[in-house]
Amino acid sequence: MKSSTPTIGTTYQSVLGAVISSARTASEQTITQADIAAQLGITVSTWSRIERGESALNLEQLVKLAAYLQIPLSALFKFVEDRIEELSTQGVKVAVSKEALDEERTIHLNNAQLAAMVVIPALGPLGSIVTAGVGVYAAWKKLSKKSE
Repeated sequence: MKSSTPTIGTTYQSVLGAVISSARTASEQTITQADIAAQLGITVSTWSRIERGESALNLEQLVKLAAYLQIPLSALFKFVEDRIEELSTQGVKVAVSKEALDEERTIHLNNAQLAAMVVIPALGPLGSIVTAGVGVYAAWKKLSKKSE
């Protein structure tokens, strides 16, 4: 019987959280999680879950966040779309929810692995995105061998 190789995956929410986290930390000004939480009227722990992709922002919060970071909302979504495309070319499945990933034999990227693939250096408001897929790919190969 043929053993299918597991795929690696993440969610749209996690990609958005990673992009926002990178934008916050790449900002020329020092913007903390507490700063953004206060601006949005939420707790720091809630904001932390948002950056990890474990909680979602509503539209009002997204608009406030984009204004606070001085990034057009359309540009924020464009960066997310570009990251999803880059992840896809690296063989990472991006799904609507963790449950959708669980329907297939998918290894979930953790926050650190996703962050390594969605890095925004401090070049302008969001800068250019650089991926570090080689290290994650090696980790995936190791995990896929264990799951056979």
